Amino acid sequence: MTAPLPFDRIRLFELLKPKLGAEESKAIVDALDSISANIKPEIEAGIGSATGTLSTKEDLAQLKVELREDIHRLEIKMNERLNNMLIWLVASIFAAVGIVLAAMKLFFD
Repeated sequence: MTAPLPFDRIRLFELLKPKLGAEESKAIVDALDSISANIKPEIEAGIGSATGTLSTKEDLAQLKVELREDIHRLEIKMNERLNNMLIWLVASIFAAVGIVLAAMKLFFD
């Protein structure tokens, strides 16, 4: 990991001084300095906690196996539901044909 760029207080002060004045520039530089000092430990703590959750090749291989098993189970469920839908579709078609034939017999006989 690359080191963060250093906070150049003097250069920032010199850039802000002509536009804002000396007191305002010093206040802004001090505020940014305190913010960066407070954030740095939080960033380092976040980086330290993230290293505990890194995955190894074995973890990834196990995850790959689990995902394949999950996908296989989902495919089986989808096939079962598709079969059920096809059964209901065929049954509905037969029922509709039966109703039409009954109606034709009733009205045209």
